[in-house]
Amino acid sequence: MTDQQAKDLGRLITTRRTAAGYSIRDIEHYTRIPVAWLARVESGTYLRPGVDRLFTVAAKLEIDPEEMDQETGGYLSTQLPSTRAYFRAKHGMKHKQIDRIERLVKKLRDPQN
Repeated sequence: MTDQQAKDLGRLITTRRTAAGYSIRDIEHYTRIPVAWLARVESGTYLRPGVDRLFTVAAKLEIDPEEMDQETGGYLSTQLPSTRAYFRAKHGMKHKQIDRIERLVKKLRDPQN
């Protein structure tokens, strides 16, 4: 992500955190994410933050991940694993199961086919 996108993301997180009445230490307490990492993100100096941590912070602050993705110019979505890798690693699914999920998603996207 660019310097400007990192600053925009930091500003979004800081604004939502303060609006919710949380200190940066509160977020550390609730998410178990170190203050140093949070401070770097909020200051806009972290150009490649881990998406897992960003999603954790987003959940606590009720920020739509899509909004964060827009602020970062699509950084979040480009850092996610492929669908196949996710279902295989996270849920231990076999290739046939993943194929079925992909077919169902395709059908949901285009019900005419």
